[in-house]
Amino acid sequence: MLILHAFWSPDATADFIQYGDFHLWAETLTDARQGQTQDKIPRHPFQLPAKDWPAFWGSLGFKEDPGVLALETQSLLLPSTAEAPLPSPALARYWPADLNLAEARPRPWRLDCLRLDRPIRQLSDIHFLAFQQRGAVQPAGDFLFWYWFTQEIKRLLVRDQYLPALVVRQPPRPKGGRKDPPLEILGGWEWAGEAYEQLIARAVERLPPAAVRTPLDGAKGPANGGEWPGGWPDAESHLRHCAEVMLNQIPRQLAWPAVFTKKVTGSLLAAAIAPRPTNAPWIGVEQVRHWRQWRGHLRGAEGEVAFTLGFQLEEPPLDETGGVGAAPDVPASPAMVTEAVGISGVAGATEVTRVPGAGGAPGSAKTFRTAGSAGDASAAGALAWARPSRPSPAWSRNGRQGRGQGIT
Repeated sequence: MLILHAFWSPDATADFIQYGDFHLWAETLTDARQGQTQDKIPRHPFQLPAKDWPAFWGSLGFKEDPGVLALETQSLLLPSTAEAPLPSPALARYWPADLNLAEARPRPWRLDCLRLDRPIRQLSDIHFLAFQQRGAVQPAGDFLFWYWFTQEIKRLLVRDQYLPALVVRQPPRPKGGRKDPPLEILGGWEWAGEAYEQLIARAVERLPPAAVRTPLDGAKGPANGGEWPGGWPDAESHLRHCAEVMLNQIPRQLAWPAVFTKKVTGSLLAAAIAPRPTNAPWIGVEQVRHWRQWRGHLRGAEGEVAFTLGFQLEEPPLDETGGVGAAPDVPASPAMVTEAVGISGVAGATEVTRVPGAGGAPGSAKTFRTAGSAGDASAAGALAWARPSRPSPAWSRNGRQGRGQGIT
């Protein structure tokens, strides 16, 4: 019985560009205590050791040479008792002894891990192959989370939900120097579109604490000294960092045709597809200004407007029997809807003005207000004016609006 785990490991460096990697590790029912390491962090007692990873990798069906597996040792905070880490919920179902959860505290443990160089494809392949093992290999909750998250990232990539990006950096002044070094302009990629923000919002609610490696201060636990899980780094920052690292790595790993690379030489794209982000001296400050304007036009300015304007068609009132023809002399009247939307994305008051002379008596303009509600500004505006005030039988035959199926 093997329980597969996955976690995101940000690089603990002081470099301007922070990278990261995905790592796999596995739990077993075999307890093999091996003492502490040099930094006084004990090894996880019931993990799959490094010497057994090549055989396990081959049993899954992978054809790569087991000798080239990127095996590393990583430290991870796990809920533990005073003697040992607690088994994961997936392994606890098969655990032979009773578990004492009352005194569980986070403790760091050394793990033998496999680094994933192409996480989107590798997590997908492992997910498929693990379910062919008939229960001998089971993915844990953290593995399933990252499988879901990387597949959502792949979906955004396929839909081109990203843009070329430029980052302007001021290098630090050298010791003893009197002038700052020239500005550095780095090329890369950034996510764009509401779908990415919605993905991050959903993922924040689902991220397990053990799915991210936290910087450690020796054997004391989190480097910031916090308690579990309140002292953990912000989940949103981890998810954005993971998504941005994958976005900037994938285009740089592609083998671009020589004709294309020659065509984009000296352009913004040349800096964005370079093997590593480096200073692009051919890009000046004026080009950065043009890029920001171009990006602003593509992204739109929904978050900067003070209100949303739309029109809504009001239908005649229904009679007592639910029919529409109770008042044939009352035609449908359009109404202009103005919804005040704050810069923070919170919908404010909604003002509806009946258009005079359009289906009603001339000069019968009437205005009323309704209280606003918190939420996404664009979604609130769409709901305020895009749907009829009273659904007609043709629009909602079964009493509710249907939903489209997402891409699987």
